[in-house]
Amino acid sequence: MFASKYGRVGAVVLSLLAIKAAAGCSLADEGGGGQNSGSSGSPAAGGSTTGTGGSNSAGTTATAGSATGGTATGGSSTVAGAGGSAALEGGAAGKDTGGAANGGAAAAGNGGSGGTGVANFAPCSTAPADTVPALKRGPAINGFQGMQTAGQMAAVPGEANTLYVIGHRNGSVYTVQDGKVAGTLVSVSVASGGNNEQGLLSMAFHPAFATNHLFYLFYTASGGGAMTIDEFERLTPTTAMLKRNIYSQARAGGGMFHNGGALAFSPKDDKPYLYWSVGNNESNNAGDPNGVAGRVLRFDLDTKASTQFAWGLRNPYRMSIDRLTGDMYIADVANGPGGTIIFNAAGKSGTDYGYRNNNGNPDVNDGVLRDSAGAAIIGGVVYRGNKIPGLCGRYFYGNHQGGTVKSIVVKDGKKVGDTATHTSLSVPGDITSFGEDGEGELYMASMNNTIYKIIAQ
Repeated sequence: MFASKYGRVGAVVLSLLAIKAAAGCSLADEGGGGQNSGSSGSPAAGGSTTGTGGSNSAGTTATAGSATGGTATGGSSTVAGAGGSAALEGGAAGKDTGGAANGGAAAAGNGGSGGTGVANFAPCSTAPADTVPALKRGPAINGFQGMQTAGQMAAVPGEANTLYVIGHRNGSVYTVQDGKVAGTLVSVSVASGGNNEQGLLSMAFHPAFATNHLFYLFYTASGGGAMTIDEFERLTPTTAMLKRNIYSQARAGGGMFHNGGALAFSPKDDKPYLYWSVGNNESNNAGDPNGVAGRVLRFDLDTKASTQFAWGLRNPYRMSIDRLTGDMYIADVANGPGGTIIFNAAGKSGTDYGYRNNNGNPDVNDGVLRDSAGAAIIGGVVYRGNKIPGLCGRYFYGNHQGGTVKSIVVKDGKKVGDTATHTSLSVPGDITSFGEDGEGELYMASMNNTIYKIIAQ
């Protein structure tokens, strides 16, 4: 497959792949209506043998890391002498220069190599405020050359200045740094056509990205629209390398609509499972527990085996997982205007949500909210940033037509309180997606190739 799709077998560097523009989401019709490396240091001076501190800032470890900077508090204790993982800070003497905040895994007795500069990030955990804080749109970010339609936004947890924005119709992933477009990370060749929903749909970062630099893209591939998930390695903020194909299969039904879809990882899994929401492809198998459409699938990245996580869905165009709790929110686009938001508690699997291809049961059964406004419901994410404390734990979503932004609070599997409508956040040009940056702050994308950050007034 690699030979036909990318020109040669194996890993291929993909920075700017010239592709023709692909047609994308027709949501108006939906729903009716320091990459641096630490140099080698001696365990005696650079840290204990359970994890020497790598230095990404100075490139030396001989005197930078103390025992507290290289041990389990600052690094990994699983490999003797390994540089710490980016998830934890270095100890008192080794922090930043000798600790593991910027160091990746290395050989015994060496400093970290290939660190990503990812800092420690802790999602907020307080209860949402009873009164929703006043919000507004931040300055518009545009200048996405050739994008055609802005899609999902994603970022590496802890990376404060880099955000990735999907070009839904043209298959490119754009790099935004410090609020400005800084190039493209990768481009894939997506299916083209008329006014349809095909294209580049979602992006997710591996839970161990700090050490393996892996991320995943879901798209409908050119030459037939096969549902495709590929694994890439990020080399720099604007270059990446194809590692392998995870999934490639023809659509379950005809047409070019109801593809889904979103990719996500759960913080509660004991190993990396990739969750994928896929639409019913206008087929009849959403109610089939062994089907491949109208459901959420779970991939074991080690074995490439997939399991049925939930089914009986129409078009779960957006699905997200709360980065603190592991709870899943599925926004299923309805046959009529709007759609349903489904709350799937962490660890819960095997639920049939009841959709049966407009025959007998035209919409899903369960949900914490049914919203009939606009043409299509646009699912979002739970706020887990730290800059607007009163929003912590609040789930944001939207209505495609009109760009209306709303939010709810879910407690014990049920919606509590009123749905908040944030008139000051309305997105010009119709909303297409939500996303979060590396610090958990929220962004919104529009059909007019512009993204906006949600900030406090």
